[in-house]
Amino acid sequence: MGVPQLADLVLETANAPGTGIITLGGAPEGRQTFADAFPDGGEVYYYASDGSQTEWGVGTLTVGSPNTLVRTKVMGNLFGTDNALNFTSGITVWCEVPAQCAPSLDDEGLLPVSSSPDYERDVALGAKSAEKRYVAQGAKGPQTITGDIIAQGGMTKDGPIGAEALFAASAGGKVRWTFGRDSTPEAGSNAGSSFVISRYADDGTIIDTLLTIHRDTGIAEIKDLSASGSAKVPDIIKFDGEDALNARTAEGRYVRSVPATDGTNIRIVDVQNDAGGNLIATRADGTTQSYAPGSAGVIPATATLGAVYWTRTGNILTQSFQIVAAYDQLYQAFPFAYAADTVPVITNASSMTVDNWSADLMVASPGQPTHSGITNTGILLRLPCWFGGGSYGAVAQSKPITLNLTIMGEV
Repeated sequence: MGVPQLADLVLETANAPGTGIITLGGAPEGRQTFADAFPDGGEVYYYASDGSQTEWGVGTLTVGSPNTLVRTKVMGNLFGTDNALNFTSGITVWCEVPAQCAPSLDDEGLLPVSSSPDYERDVALGAKSAEKRYVAQGAKGPQTITGDIIAQGGMTKDGPIGAEALFAASAGGKVRWTFGRDSTPEAGSNAGSSFVISRYADDGTIIDTLLTIHRDTGIAEIKDLSASGSAKVPDIIKFDGEDALNARTAEGRYVRSVPATDGTNIRIVDVQNDAGGNLIATRADGTTQSYAPGSAGVIPATATLGAVYWTRTGNILTQSFQIVAAYDQLYQAFPFAYAADTVPVITNASSMTVDNWSADLMVASPGQPTHSGITNTGILLRLPCWFGGGSYGAVAQSKPITLNLTIMGEV
């Protein structure tokens, strides 16, 4: 229900409506009808009386032939109830505001309103309720606000340059924390007016400033809070960002370089890998030392190769193995390839064919067609053989030999 309407000199007669809808019968001379004063569907204040009993409330007007007034809400009657009276004879109906709905001034001439307003409706708001709910514009000195503050569009704490502009959090009327702009003068180039967070003692006096973020550089200064005089940094588990690293995490993740207490050791300040895979350690005095880390292993034998024994020192790889059935023009890939554009060094042991001919691997520079072709990934075998009388030939695929090779080169 909306706000009921009022109008002057509205009065009509009606015939015996009982407890139902009132059929309006027109206005006497000098008065106006409800239809003259209000629109169709309008809610109006009304009084209805037959001379011996009276009721009042809010009715809804229907303009038509005839005009009618629905008794929408009976607010009271002569008998102290809010029931619709049973009018069995002619009545008079007029527009008037009930006393319970009329505003009344107090003894100071002020208009009291509800202390619990409905903020979803267009109703009057008491000064005390407004003072507790809203921030006064242009107010001087502190203001007390009860309840949450919701700011749509942001809140600004302004002030002259060189003076603090701080928001405070208090307890029992005493400041406990402040944050905002400090009083550092602005000297150009974005300097001054830094952001600060400060803490306060029980009596409301400042203890110290815990955090200062400089506006020009963005550098944050954090006051030491722990008993040991060091800043506390939380543990992290991801190492792909710019998060601060605490000592406990660093101690468990990295290799320490601390000289012995007797002073005989020299502290290592930096360790790097060079292009050859060697470790280059830099000492505290600026000198360096190269270390070639070593490793070794065995690849199990296959049908065509015996077991491959390999060692690596720095960037030098050596691998030794036996070709089970070697013959002239056989291409053999190395178990491990060497660095591109490099040619490894090969040594081999002589062997005998099944016909007791001597066989040996011919190794020379790449490009010589009569010698084995060597690349960084493998070798094309050139296996000549000869008999004691000087006869010469090549190891045939039908009569292969076993060939032991050792290869050394850069990786």
